Amino acid sequence: MLSVYLHRPQWFLGVDASLELLAAIITLAVTIAAFRLWRVVKTQKYATFTASFALLSAAFFVRSITDTILEGILLKVSNEIGAKIFLTGYITHIVLSLTAYLLLIGVTLKIKDMRVLSLIGFILVPGLFLSSSYYTSFYGLSLIMLAYITQAYWKNYKKCHRSSACLVFTAFFLLTTAQAAFLLEPYNEIWYVAAHLSQMLGFVSLLAALIKTLMK
Repeated sequence: MLSVYLHRPQWFLGVDASLELLAAIITLAVTIAAFRLWRVVKTQKYATFTASFALLSAAFFVRSITDTILEGILLKVSNEIGAKIFLTGYITHIVLSLTAYLLLIGVTLKIKDMRVLSLIGFILVPGLFLSSSYYTSFYGLSLIMLAYITQAYWKNYKKCHRSSACLVFTAFFLLTTAQAAFLLEPYNEIWYVAAHLSQMLGFVSLLAALIKTLMK
């Protein structure tokens, strides 16, 4: 059963919703840049990037709206309605995010058989929804998935030594670090702030890499 609990410092309320909205805007910019690259080169790689970051943009937008309501920034809701909004908003965010990471794993590790990706997706479901904590299971799974993606881009950078490849590796390294920081939040609330900042820098680095490639 999912735990209805907001993991964040009280003094950070409102700031996190704003950063999530900013993440939605940046990932939307990444989506547009990836789409423009796809229109130029017509490769499956950039089509998958476009779909992945469109899903992430939607995920962060839903998360931002959900947190804005739950934190009582714009309006107050009853506990019963708040619980329903929490479950709907967070489940939507989690499903969209993990689907995006799954697509990225497919394109990064060159998994062409959709049955393999579907199998991985089905394996993720029990680990997520049978957990006693949505927080630990979601960020734990995200950490594992992004770590594999980061390793692949590290190998790619070592092979070609291009600045754009370095930016992509840096982006996914920061995103992976952010997931680890989210998991450390129960031990010290400053990790929650560090996670948001690392995540933001990761998306900005990826946007810079795509713009650099597009300019070429």
